[in-house]
Amino acid sequence: MSVEIPKLALAFGAVAPPQGDVISCKVHLGGTTEVSSFEVLLQNWDKKYSPGGTYPISVGMDGHIDIGRGTNVPQIITCRVESVQCESTPNENYLRVSGRCWGEKLFRRVVSKTYSNQKGEAIVKDLLDYFVGLSHIRNSIELVEDTDTTFTLLEYENTPVWDILQAIAAASDKAGVIGYDFRVAPDAKFEFFPRNSKSSSISLSEKIESSEYRKDIHRIRNKITVYGVADKSVPSDKDAWTESLDPADGVWSAVSGTLSFDTGTKIKGSGSIKNYAENLYYAGSLF
Repeated sequence: MSVEIPKLALAFGAVAPPQGDVISCKVHLGGTTEVSSFEVLLQNWDKKYSPGGTYPISVGMDGHIDIGRGTNVPQIITCRVESVQCESTPNENYLRVSGRCWGEKLFRRVVSKTYSNQKGEAIVKDLLDYFVGLSHIRNSIELVEDTDTTFTLLEYENTPVWDILQAIAAASDKAGVIGYDFRVAPDAKFEFFPRNSKSSSISLSEKIESSEYRKDIHRIRNKITVYGVADKSVPSDKDAWTESLDPADGVWSAVSGTLSFDTGTKIKGSGSIKNYAENLYYAGSLF
């Protein structure tokens, strides 16, 4: 039995390296517990793919990878370049390009919101529409399928969208079967569906020469959130500085006039600081 050689088409931004420049290409398809990722090793002739080259490839570029046999070369991932590494020897130059599918957006967004009496699919759609920006409609067909689960109260504070989706998927049910799966499809559409409800048209009857399984998910959050109260009182009991002429935080002294601790006139606590100025232009106190 003859099998046609694999065919590959890839593009990063406006750069489309020919198959002849591709030394190796690995695409890992993920779902629910991880997103898809890729790694491509290119022959970098004359450093044309390097910064400053004729066709530079840089971090942040969107792209796609298509792999198939014969005339059928389907797109298998819509991706974003997250790492570009130049590898050189005295006589050869290579460029290693890697990244993840558009599912990486799920790790970059955090949510501070409360959901009350919301269906599972409504929460998922809200996250996609207002926080992530991934489409969930293909040819007028809704890809976020309905659930039979209503969440009474969910409160989130700076929670990554990825964590919320995993929780919703694990708790949602359909017709009594608990669990949903989700993925970012090759065309960058977000799909959310009951577990074990999908089948693949791929046949594994042919000889499998090699296989590999790996999980590689990382999250980078360069963000610091500082919480505080605008009306915080110092001292905390609001009167510690007027309970004595020499409280723990400092000492009262008179700039002009005579200071004393007066227990007769007080607003709060056991007394107040009194400054008596007779035949003086002003009274002044320093703490």
